[in-house]
Amino acid sequence: MHRFETIIPKFDAFLSAKGLFLEATITGGAALQLLGIVTRTTKDCDVLEPNLTEEIMKAAKEFAKSQGLNEGWLNNGPASLLGELPDGWQERRQKAFKGKAIVLLTLGREDTLRAKLYAYLDAVLI
Repeated sequence: MHRFETIIPKFDAFLSAKGLFLEATITGGAALQLLGIVTRTTKDCDVLEPNLTEEIMKAAKEFAKSQGLNEGWLNNGPASLLGELPDGWQERRQKAFKGKAIVLLTLGREDTLRAKLYAYLDAVLI
């Protein structure tokens, strides 16, 4: 389990050194950590959108090896949630992190609650 408020700035410097840029909407524990809402650790950073490029995925795997993270620490796991969010969710996003090479947005409070409920029900019903 990891603290993403320290990992993301390191990944930002890593991407910057490679001349890469990532702007994404994230959700889950990493987003809540970056917002300062929770202090518990989490295993990954869930990207809702966009689909991560091969270039970013390759860089994330390389970074993972250097930091002792699992290979899938940065993933599009919750992308299926996009179809469940109500209209206007993009306008309710808030900034979670802004660095040289990374800009991360996260769902607004109401949409985060919806996403957490969706994830809970998905886990219970499967």
